[in-house]
Amino acid sequence: MGLAQGDAVLVRAAAKLIGEVDGRSPKVLLDALQRVVGPEGTIFGLTFTKSFLFPRRHKEYIYDGGNPPITGGFARAVLGAEGAVRSLRPTNSWTGVGADAVAILEDHDERATCFAPLEKMMGLNGKMMLVGCLTSSPGFSTVHLAQAHLGLNRKSLMGPISGVHFQRDGETKVFTKWDTAGCSRGFGKFYSDYLMADKLIVGKVGDATSLAIGVADAYAIERRILEKNPRYPLCAEKDCLYCRGSLRYNLRDIPGYFLRQAAIKLVRRAVPSRIES
Repeated sequence: MGLAQGDAVLVRAAAKLIGEVDGRSPKVLLDALQRVVGPEGTIFGLTFTKSFLFPRRHKEYIYDGGNPPITGGFARAVLGAEGAVRSLRPTNSWTGVGADAVAILEDHDERATCFAPLEKMMGLNGKMMLVGCLTSSPGFSTVHLAQAHLGLNRKSLMGPISGVHFQRDGETKVFTKWDTAGCSRGFGKFYSDYLMADKLIVGKVGDATSLAIGVADAYAIERRILEKNPRYPLCAEKDCLYCRGSLRYNLRDIPGYFLRQAAIKLVRRAVPSRIES
C-alpha cells in the first residue's frame, strides 16, 4: 500500500473486513502498521466524540480528554495504545502513536480547525489510508482541510448551534463548533479524480479492499475541484440535514429540504388518526 519506514499516516478502517486474525482486528491492524512505519513513523486515528445541538442544555456530558471515541474500533485501538497522544480539540480530537505525534498534535485545540494536523503532515510527506471503509465511511479527510482553507467550513447554519461542554485547567467552558466538518458521505466522488491523476494506490489489507494516497497529492486535487464547484462532494441523500438543509453555499436545496421534512411530519401525524378512525 505504499507505506514505508518513518511515514506519518492517518488511517480510517473497518477493521472487521480484514478477515480472520489472531486477536482483535483493530489492534492487529495497528500493530501491523506500526511494524511497517517503524519507531520513526507515526500512526494517527480520528478519535471524535459527541457534540450536541444547543450545547448549553447538555451539561451532563463534558469533554475532558478521556471520553471514548465514537469513530470505531480502530480509533479506540489507537487511543488505547502505549504512548498514545491525544489532541485537545473538543468533538474532533486526533490521537497519534509514534515519533511525530506530539509535534503534529500539540496545538490542535479548540482554536484549531478539525483537520489542521493534516497541514503539518503535508510538510512531512504524510499519507492517508482507508482500510475496508471505502463506501461505509468514504473519502479522505483532506477534503475537509481544503474546505476549511476555502472558508466553506464556516458556512454551515449548524455550526453556531452545536458543540459541547469541555474542561480545561479545572474550568468548564462551552465549545461552539465554529469549524464544522459536516457530512463526508459524498467524498467517494473524488476516487475517480485521484485515479485519473495516477495518485491513488489500490490494494488489499487481508481481505479488505484498501486505498492510500499522499496528503499533499489528495489535497491538491480536491482543492482544485472545490474552487470551481464547492457543491461537488455533497452526498446524494435528499434528507441529509447538513448537505441539503444547512449550507449557505447550497441555498437552492434548503427550501426543498424543509418542505420535505414538513410533509413527512404531516404524514406521520395523519397516519395514527386514520388508524384510530
